[in-house]
Amino acid sequence: LRLYTEMVTTGALLHGDVARHLDYSPAEHPLALQLGGSDPVALATCARMGADWGYDEINLNCGCPSDRVQNGAFGACLMRE
Repeated sequence: LRLYTEMVTTGALLHGDVARHLDYSPAEHPLALQLGGSDPVALATCARMGADWGYDEINLNCGCPSDRVQNGAFGACLMRE
């Protein structure tokens, strides 16, 4: 059994309240951080942040069909690029 966070955008981590997005209870392990973004450097930076916070897995969200995600070229939309 593994718990996944809601999708957190790279912008939210790089320019927002990191603790608000990454804090969790130890009882939630094993825990995967689900990231959304389109910039490889930003994704790598945020993946390192998640690893530093102790997440068991870093997951790149590649299946979200929402309009917001499509407009930001996140996830599966990257495959068209």
